[in-house]
Amino acid sequence: MHRVDDALLFFRRSANAEAIFDGFRRRVIRRDVTRARVVGGLWYHLSEHIVDVLCTALAGLSDPHIRHLVVQTAYEELGENDPNHIHTDLLRETLAVASVSGEDILTWSGHPTIRRLMTDMMEQLRSYQTDAEIAGMLLGMELVAYENIDLVVDYLGHEPAVAEKLAGTRWVRLHHQLEEQHIRRAVGVFVDRVKAPHDQRRFMAAFVDTMDFWRSFWGTIADEASSISATGSR
Repeated sequence: MHRVDDALLFFRRSANAEAIFDGFRRRVIRRDVTRARVVGGLWYHLSEHIVDVLCTALAGLSDPHIRHLVVQTAYEELGENDPNHIHTDLLRETLAVASVSGEDILTWSGHPTIRRLMTDMMEQLRSYQTDAEIAGMLLGMELVAYENIDLVVDYLGHEPAVAEKLAGTRWVRLHHQLEEQHIRRAVGVFVDRVKAPHDQRRFMAAFVDTMDFWRSFWGTIADEASSISATGSR
């Protein structure tokens, strides 16, 4: 447990996530329904992508112990034994509370930069030659889970009454229950399964690449959300 805690602290410091998320909040000052639709719509498309990332990672992994842990995370994302708890479906329910409709989701589905970022991520994942690299990317995806969810909820909650309703949604409650386990699981892979110095370097390089993805992802959404007008036009 102590080794996981130490490693988690190291990766949190290395990630410098505050620069990403505080930077977004400095750029996107206003919280209103038009910005909720930008943030919610674009976040939804990444959320859809998460299971693809996990399944592609599984195909590339050779260590059965790491695969076992990744399967657990994918299983949870897909609702465990209840198809009514599939995370993307719960997210749609949460977005609806903030007046983000299916039409809004569709409107943002073709955003060229976000699509390119997700395509590049998958190509990078498929290019990795070692379990260490794949595991490094997966930690990068998980490590900022709380920051991601808090940012999404902040901008969806554009009015106090909406924010109160959001806090009670199944998607928000479920992520607050699961994310710590997901993060510690990904850090535990590094501690328990990535031992050789050259593998640790590969793990770290992939982790850094993934943090670069988050900077580009949220930077792109900040571009859109800061330039959009109160009527929703750009």
